[in-house]
Amino acid sequence: MKRAVRWTLFFGILTLIAVLVIFENSLQSRLSSSQRSGTVLALLLPLLRRIPWIPRRAYHRLIRKAAHMIEFAALGFSLTGLCFALPGKRTPRRCAGMAAAALLIAMLDETIQLFTGRSGSVLDVLLDFSGALCGLLLAMACRKLWKLCHKRHRPTEVDK
Repeated sequence: MKRAVRWTLFFGILTLIAVLVIFENSLQSRLSSSQRSGTVLALLLPLLRRIPWIPRRAYHRLIRKAAHMIEFAALGFSLTGLCFALPGKRTPRRCAGMAAAALLIAMLDETIQLFTGRSGSVLDVLLDFSGALCGLLLAMACRKLWKLCHKRHRPTEVDK
């Protein structure tokens, strides 16, 4: 199997997993979602208590919003990887299409929550999309670093 096909398959599957995790979390009831956040909060509470500028009443909300950012950052990372793995010319339009896909998934995520007794929010869509953009930037930085490392170790005519 060619290298490009393997990368396309890898990032395609990674993107599918990210979308499934996002939608699975959206399908949770309010109580179930709150319990999950509470479990994570219990694990992170010793760390959060060491940060004096975060008020204690904001811990639960912070954990919930951070979870959104992280899952959408993973989506943005995988979509960007897919963008660069797909064969053909890599254009800004293709990357913009991947960003638009992340925005669409963020809107679907909030819409799904409306049917599970939770509230959908435009601010959450913006938060999700900003998480996807962070993942996109991280993927681009990783790609640049990868290229720099491999460029540095390629034998040149002088080395031969």
